[in-house]
This record gives sequence, structure tokens and C-alpha cells, in this order.
Amino acid sequence: MEVYSVQVEYAGERPGEDWHGHTLWSTLEGARRGLKSERDSILHKNTWLNNENCIEIDKEDHFLAGDDQESYDITISKEKVHE
Repeated sequence: MEVYSVQVEYAGERPGEDWHGHTLWSTLEGARRGLKSERDSILHKNTWLNNENCIEIDKEDHFLAGDDQESYDITISKEKVHE
């Protein structure tokens, strides 16, 4: 069985601030909705990132935004799981 993982990685100015998390989805469409939700939440909380100078990648399966102090990277990957 295959699932889709939406992985969110944050890199802060100090290494101790870095974190990552993931959510599993049974369909690619669900994962794309999950990525969009994460993207929208990040841009809502960090309004200064919502401009063309900070957003490097903005696709339905990959989002990357950041400035000199922090960055967010959201990707979708396919994972095999055992039933």
C-alpha cells in the first residue's frame, strides 16, 4: 500500500529552532490539499514571507519560502506502508 506524506521543514536563525513534521494522506489529492493548507497557514502567520522575493517555489507538490532568518520547505513524497 502507498500513502503520500506531506513533510514540513522549518529552519530558523539558530539550529536549535529547526523542526520538521509530516502528515500522511491516502490520496495525492488529499496530500495536495494538505500542502496548500500548510502553505496558507505559514503565509498567514508570517505575512512578510508572502512576496516574490521570499517565495522560491510555489507548486502544488512543493513550496519553499524564506528570508535571511528562517525558511519553510513543504514537499510531498510517496511512501510505502505495510498493511
